[in-house]
Amino acid sequence: MGNLDTSNFCNKASIYYYDFSIGEHGGIPDDVIAHIDKCSFCMNEVNWLEKAQSVVEQEPLKTLVHLQISNMELHFSLANEPVTCSKIKAILPIMVISEMDVRVPTPVTTHIDDCSGCMEDLNTLRGFSLSAEQLVNISQCFSDNTFSDIKKCVEDQAVYEAIGRIQERPDSEVVTRFDLDVSTRSNSEKSSDVTGAAFKGKAADESLQKDTSTNGSRQVRPVNWKWLLKPLMAAAVIVVGFVLFFNSSDVTATNLEQVFDALKKVDNIKMATYYPDTQTFGQKIWVSRTLGAKLLKDDGEFALWDVKKGVKHIGKPGSTEMVTTKVESDLVEAAKKTMNVPWGLLPCNNPGNLPKGYIWQEITDTVDQEIKTYELLWTDYASDGSPIFYKRIYYIDGITQRPQKIESSTMNNLSQVYELKRITEISYPSLEQVRVTFEKYGY
Repeated sequence: MGNLDTSNFCNKASIYYYDFSIGEHGGIPDDVIAHIDKCSFCMNEVNWLEKAQSVVEQEPLKTLVHLQISNMELHFSLANEPVTCSKIKAILPIMVISEMDVRVPTPVTTHIDDCSGCMEDLNTLRGFSLSAEQLVNISQCFSDNTFSDIKKCVEDQAVYEAIGRIQERPDSEVVTRFDLDVSTRSNSEKSSDVTGAAFKGKAADESLQKDTSTNGSRQVRPVNWKWLLKPLMAAAVIVVGFVLFFNSSDVTATNLEQVFDALKKVDNIKMATYYPDTQTFGQKIWVSRTLGAKLLKDDGEFALWDVKKGVKHIGKPGSTEMVTTKVESDLVEAAKKTMNVPWGLLPCNNPGNLPKGYIWQEITDTVDQEIKTYELLWTDYASDGSPIFYKRIYYIDGITQRPQKIESSTMNNLSQVYELKRITEISYPSLEQVRVTFEKYGY
């Protein structure tokens, strides 16, 4: 393929995934069809889309898709008009819900990209571990402009005050506009470019009005809404998470937010890792948030961090010799962060930062109701732009929602096969069990 930038070609091909998945190849350029057929990344995306489509008519997934489409309609209801901070404020909490992720430019995302205030507000909301239910309630409070009701949504005082500041922040001077061309274009005029026009400053409204005339100083580049429809349909279908339904009696499957919530309640945990490719065992790690200590142990060495006392004990298992050192405050703070949920068991630190386009689905193949099996799939990119595919198999206790074992695999664009890299066994000892273990190593 010479010097062809395959990552850019994948971007070009992505707008045709939906047509490709349903067999409508007539409107797809021949070079795109050839690329998708040969590209493992594109085929993997198409396969995920097909899998999502196969269940989209099932309840409650149909409801999720309808919510996704309604979310897009909400974004584009602000098209062809000036957009200010106050117009999108109630949408910001919804954007934190991973299932409501938007992957195409919209009137809302265009404003956020140009407005540092709204971008900061969105990042602030993402930094809190808020449930989907809380985010929806906060959105409603923003919409109704009822500050007092926010107290009903959150218990943490710092979070409450931060959300209050977001609600009370006045509009910035940034006013944007995203125009849509609703006219129909011929096939020769089709373009995969999806862009809007943004104008900043106090005079934005005047500029926007002038731009609709041929004598204006700047022309708005219109977006043909018709060619957005299929990509938006694909975006609505491909995300098959269930966060919005964690309170629904119709959903018996465990969702990722429930796993997060279950781990938040854990005070003591033990994790043991095995590496199948080298057939070796990694460190065993104990964490006790109650005792404020963390133990890392393998066959050659152990290290017990007592963050409450600011000391670290180091030695060899089975030896009576042990070195105790005072730890600098910055290292103590770093150690504290490693003791926070979810201890590396999930790919991010809170549900709002889950990888874009992730898929979480139950794959339990037994009637055992005590342990259910789930598959988590997502894609990341190496420094050279090549895709890396991740897969984790979670064995979840059906009652406590806590993971008991995790099998982690990766696949690159060349291997075509997932390789099992790591197996993590997880248990939840009592406080007394952890205390007895820690005391053996200097606690």
